[in-house]
Amino acid sequence: MKYQKHLFRTIGLIIFIYILFKIDLKSIANLFVNSNIILILILLIISMFFFFFLRTIKWYVLLKSQKITVPFKELFLMFSASFFLSSTMPGRLGDIVRVFQINKKGHSIGKSFVSVIIDRVQDVIFLLVLGLVALFYFSTLLTSAVFQVGDT
Repeated sequence: MKYQKHLFRTIGLIIFIYILFKIDLKSIANLFVNSNIILILILLIISMFFFFFLRTIKWYVLLKSQKITVPFKELFLMFSASFFLSSTMPGRLGDIVRVFQINKKGHSIGKSFVSVIIDRVQDVIFLLVLGLVALFYFSTLLTSAVFQVGDT
């Protein structure tokens, strides 16, 4: 098991180094230097707000299905805080904060915990489906590219 873990890490490192040698770092640096940083920051802020808004809607619907009513604004703030903590803590343990915040509103820890777990499971399922779609899409691209190279 440890052998496989080290093997995958080594393969990943080799692929990363290969990609670094294949890309043109000067072009990428020029792209960043010539870009409008203010516009990028504004778009980043808007996209993060949109991301938090959609994720909060999903959690709001989950809680509603469990007959847990919390104002959307409060859920938005709870989700934002837990996302920050999840980003900084190992194992994404910041999501547990949502459980305790819902519990403070007078709802059971069990129901709160289930809502957070279902939310995370839905995320994993979405990523798996997206990964499978990408795998299928890129495998067909790779196959067509291989056949085109072979035909020449």
